Order: sequence, then structure tokens, then C-alpha cells
Amino acid sequence: MSDEAYAHGWRARSLIRSIIRMNGQELDYLVWKFGEEKGPWVYVVSAVGSGRIKIGFTTGTLLERMKGFETGCPFPTKSLAMMRGSRELERDLHQAFAKQRKHLEWFEDSEPIRTLLAELTLKLGGHTDPEMTKLVDPGKSERDLATFLRDSRKRTVPGNVR
Repeated sequence: MSDEAYAHGWRARSLIRSIIRMNGQELDYLVWKFGEEKGPWVYVVSAVGSGRIKIGFTTGTLLERMKGFETGCPFPTKSLAMMRGSRELERDLHQAFAKQRKHLEWFEDSEPIRTLLAELTLKLGGHTDPEMTKLVDPGKSERDLATFLRDSRKRTVPGNVR
């Protein structure tokens, strides 16, 4: 790597760190590490302290999307997972978690949901927050994930899904 490329990468990461640390917020690992990579991304974001997670889609960068939450979400946000994907994958996840839907793209936050999302993300070659990665049990995740995805196809989609 050239000195110029290294310096550019360092400046970019410093910028991301400063943006994420605004208002005393903790550094967001996924935004720091992958925040400038262009989509398409299916992402999972937690509204810290609200008991809610958002499953969304963007063709831009995760950094751009997270900046949008600064004014649109009354809670601090933290990215939990991101994977290359499409609107169809986002829709499938919304359908799979239909029973946990609270409002539009916001769902009840729980360890079982985080575990399944972490397993799926890693299976698809995506990235998860280190805390999410710890939830994955390699011995049982294949079976649980396959069962969950099979069963999710049987669920009905509520009317507020795009």
C-alpha cells in the first residue's frame, strides 16, 4: 500500500471516528470498519435503549445511512449487522420477523432475533458487530437457521410491508 493510500485511509477512519463519537456516543465498529463501502447493503441497526432494531436496505454507504438516523431517530443508534443484499432479502427478513414487527421496518429486539440475524449475516459473508458474533454457536446454528428460514416462508406478511 502506498503512503498516500495509507494516509487517505487513516484520514477517512479518523473522520468516521469523530462523526460517530459526536455527543459522546461509543465508536460504532461496523461503521468504522466498513462505513465507506458502497451498497447495496441490507443492514440491522439497534436504537439503543428502545428495545427496537431496524432491518433496512441502502444502495449508499452505511455511514451515510447512519447519519440519517441522527435526526430521524430519538435514540442513539448502533449498527449490528450488514450484508450484501437486495430489497428482496430485506423483504424476506421483514416477513420472517413479522410477529416481532413493532412499526414498519422496526422490530422487537431480543437475543434470539440477534442470534438468527448474526448467523444469517455470517452465512452470507456479511459483517456483524463483535457482540453479535459471540451469539453464534457453530454447532447448532446451521440447523436452527435452516429451520427458521424454512418456517419463515410459511408466515404471512402484514399489510405495512413494502
